[in-house]
Amino acid sequence: PVPAMPTWRQVWHVPVLAAAGVVLAAGLVTAVMHRPKPNYDDAFARGEALARAEKYGEAIDALNKDVGSHGAALTNKQVQKYHLLLGRNLALGQQQLHLDREENNKSIVEQYAEAEKNGAVLEPNDVRLVGGALISLGEVEAAVHRAEKLREAAPAVRVEMYQRLIERALATRGGRPGSGQA
Repeated sequence: PVPAMPTWRQVWHVPVLAAAGVVLAAGLVTAVMHRPKPNYDDAFARGEALARAEKYGEAIDALNKDVGSHGAALTNKQVQKYHLLLGRNLALGQQQLHLDREENNKSIVEQYAEAEKNGAVLEPNDVRLVGGALISLGEVEAAVHRAEKLREAAPAVRVEMYQRLIERALATRGGRPGSGQA
């Protein structure tokens, strides 16, 4: 005997299950294609708020955790802001702790260079911070070049950078400012 063909009453759940799978897949594709882009404004605002509260280490940690791990998803402006904030917080944190470490200074210079590479224009205070790191690293020509860019925009910052350069030069030669030794 040949088995009888199943009736729709017996197999109705198979086409319904297949249709449900197609609808679910279409819904997932639509959700993925139309999901909103991540908003990093809150992360940047948190980093800036911590910096204003002079909690530079926490600001660096927050930026690295909330923004740094999503590097590929950032817009060019966000990359600029990320590297500017990192460089600024590294420099200010080092100043706050009265440190002058080579690895920190290299990181400061790298962060600012990455920001500039992505089109950022440094404010005079940022030029002062990166200039200070350059001076500490002994990169005098680069520091002088940055100071000269401030001739019109921020002459006081420019003078401060030159003073630090002179103090550094005197310190490396064994003289101290005001001691009469050169």
